[in-house]
Amino acid sequence: MPQPDVRKTLSTSPVVFFDGSLVVSFAMTMPNPYRQRYIDAAVNLLRTSEELRVPLIGYIDTSYARDMITMLRRLDSALPRPVLRDTKKIHDALLWRGHLRWGDRTPAMLCARNDILESYGPYHNSVAFCYLQTSAARPPTRLEFPRWMLDDGILEPVLDVVRAEIIAGNGYPYAIETADAVSVITMQDRNEFYGHFQAFLERQNVKFNYSTKSLSKNRRR
Repeated sequence: MPQPDVRKTLSTSPVVFFDGSLVVSFAMTMPNPYRQRYIDAAVNLLRTSEELRVPLIGYIDTSYARDMITMLRRLDSALPRPVLRDTKKIHDALLWRGHLRWGDRTPAMLCARNDILESYGPYHNSVAFCYLQTSAARPPTRLEFPRWMLDDGILEPVLDVVRAEIIAGNGYPYAIETADAVSVITMQDRNEFYGHFQAFLERQNVKFNYSTKSLSKNRRR
């Protein structure tokens, strides 16, 4: 039976970029219900991507993740004479710095942290990652993606899309860069909002005054 052309399949599918990690370890320090909201959102992303077969890329430009460091330390600790010393100041991206050319990536691995992923239910073993060299001078970028992309054999075509986005964005994915640019509230947007808000309050016969400090800032800017 002929194998499907994954590049042809991918050409008809979008690639979704998520600006951040799909493994929400930072939520571990949050009380509920806030922690659970982040977990539910991450799991919903993974589930929707898998069900609709839409590639998903979590893009972390500067990553301090230590998955590979942890793996190496555990392997080292099993040796009769461990040789690795304290590695608290080293993170995964530094291991690859200077060893990759632009566009090169590391092997893909599954994230197996025993913290927040334990709360991902059936998706606790469904986040994969690799590192992609996106600039000449900085450590590689961490990319996270659903495991099904590895199982379906579409990772490399998807990474070609990521590389193209980085070229278009001069070192950063154009899609994320554009989304950030249009979502930022400018001073003009802020002033328009306050203008509408002031008009609304005046119609309700409520006095509304700017503080002297705010008026001074607006004049300077």
